[in-house]
Amino acid sequence: MTMVNELAALARQAIAEPKAASAEVLRLGVPNDVIWPALGLIIVMSVIINSIAEFLSPNPMESVPPFTLVFFVAGVFIGFSLAIWKIGRLMGGQGTLQDAFLLTAFLQGIVLVAQIIQLLLLILMPMVAGLFSLVVTVLGVWLNVNFIGSLHGFDSLGRSFAVFFLASLAVAVLIVILASMAGITIGGAI
Repeated sequence: MTMVNELAALARQAIAEPKAASAEVLRLGVPNDVIWPALGLIIVMSVIINSIAEFLSPNPMESVPPFTLVFFVAGVFIGFSLAIWKIGRLMGGQGTLQDAFLLTAFLQGIVLVAQIIQLLLLILMPMVAGLFSLVVTVLGVWLNVNFIGSLHGFDSLGRSFAVFFLASLAVAVLIVILASMAGITIGGAI
């Protein structure tokens, strides 16, 4: 079984058993020279899909140049990985930074597949696309919390959720900083 097939099987398993699937991903021993290109490819693909979805949207928002968006999304992914690693370690976790990046890439690979499905739904059944987006968001939080537990060896989902919450707050601040540096407007008029 190739690495891609194994990761695809683990992605399917992650929906039903996220902690077990993420623990298995960590056991694969994926080297850094594979993690970074994979994460980069996922970021670029995600930006392309979002750009297509924005183009097809009946109410397009202010457009951000794709090149700028790639760096913005990369900053968010890297910032979140650093935050879940560091905050988790401060809370007694045992995870490594490399494993945090690996699980971020794995999760974003799953999200990328969901984005492709959502894009198809936007084209074929726009009303269902919004509901699907909500389901993917909830699933993303659930997977993140379980992946954090697996990363740090937490027995409690409560500690994993605390790390997720605090990391999300840290990334929210990072988003505001990166957006202002990139000239991206967050929110609308009050």
